[in-house]
Amino acid sequence: DTTVTGPGALKLTASACGIYLTGGGTLTIENASVSAEGKWGVSGEGEGESLKVIGSMLTAKGATWAIGDFTGGIALERCGVAVPAGGVVSDGAICESDGSTPAKEATIRPAEYDLSIAGTKVTVRNAEDVLGDGIFSYNPAKSTLTISGDCSCSAVVIDSRIQGLTINVVRDATLHSITNGALTLYGDTTITGTGKLTLIASGGDCCGIFVTNAATLAIVGT
Repeated sequence: DTTVTGPGALKLTASACGIYLTGGGTLTIENASVSAEGKWGVSGEGEGESLKVIGSMLTAKGATWAIGDFTGGIALERCGVAVPAGGVVSDGAICESDGSTPAKEATIRPAEYDLSIAGTKVTVRNAEDVLGDGIFSYNPAKSTLTISGDCSCSAVVIDSRIQGLTINVVRDATLHSITNGALTLYGDTTITGTGKLTLIASGGDCCGIFVTNAATLAIVGT
């Protein structure tokens, strides 16, 4: 049995298997970022091997299949299949939406991120348009939150516990919390972009920007 974990990104490329698990073992990828590419991206031997992905990013490409032959099963915890669209776990593989065709490209992403917008948790499903109004989008691969408009709400507008977050302001924007702080940061964060960002906190004893947990805020070019 093998566990892959850690804050770094692991990239594996081979002519055969990017990752090959044999002997009925279990591969666990936990709180990590892994990519694997080959004729088979991530593969078991078909002898009872299993794959467990916990809160991690796993990207796989394979000419035959991206992720497959895990006859002991594939378990996803705090993450989900983002690619292919409608993809599912079936018969020890990540399959297309038909449930039977092994996908040749697969991405498993954390089901939710340590980021909330106006009280809404950012997830694998809503990251491209968090509130459904085109104002906030989150790119997990680059840890970048893009802001393109105004937002007023009663919750903290942006509550981030992501280490190394970049907030990219692409248009002038005003973020207003009626009863809380506008921006709360628990991890190192950079604010940048071509737009002007205005932060208003109307709640008593609340901050426009509140930085805690020994985090560092950098404001660059905005």
